[in-house]
Amino acid sequence: MTTLSSIITPTNLVTLTGAATLTNKTIDAASNTLTGVATLTGTQTLTNKTLSGSNITTSLTLTSASGTAGQLLTSAGVGAAPTWTTVAGSPTVAITSGTTQTAAVGFHYTLTNAAATTVTLPASPASGDTVWVTPANSVTTNVVARNGSTIMDLAEDLIINVAKATVRLRFTNSSWRLV
Repeated sequence: MTTLSSIITPTNLVTLTGAATLTNKTIDAASNTLTGVATLTGTQTLTNKTLSGSNITTSLTLTSASGTAGQLLTSAGVGAAPTWTTVAGSPTVAITSGTTQTAAVGFHYTLTNAAATTVTLPASPASGDTVWVTPANSVTTNVVARNGSTIMDLAEDLIINVAKATVRLRFTNSSWRLV
């Protein structure tokens, strides 16, 4: 393991290979770039360090592949390229441009019609079923129709009276719940 005991500055250009520990060092990027200042390869431990300069993260490349909706970038471990993975339980986003929508479990409905839209919940939900609704239409009279079940133990439809608020409903035992 290499230990550096002097201050790293752009004037003494340091290249490290293998494992290195930098303790109480400052890498100053006064020239607005770190190119050629320090190249760290292999496993590095930086504890209580300051990296200064406005362009430090702009040259960071995570992956060349693009993910799709509902995916997250996940680490494959030290030295390995990250990968895009689908998160279990992520809803499928559905843009709803009409004024009525029959909901399916696991969907996130984004309402875009200029008029109020009614989203009707599934007729035979199972415990744990989830539906999301986001009124992106700025309308404060969008409706979530209960379809025979209760919502928060009330035998009433839900009116979303807050523009652009996302509502997540989960069926628990015998009623849809706001979560």
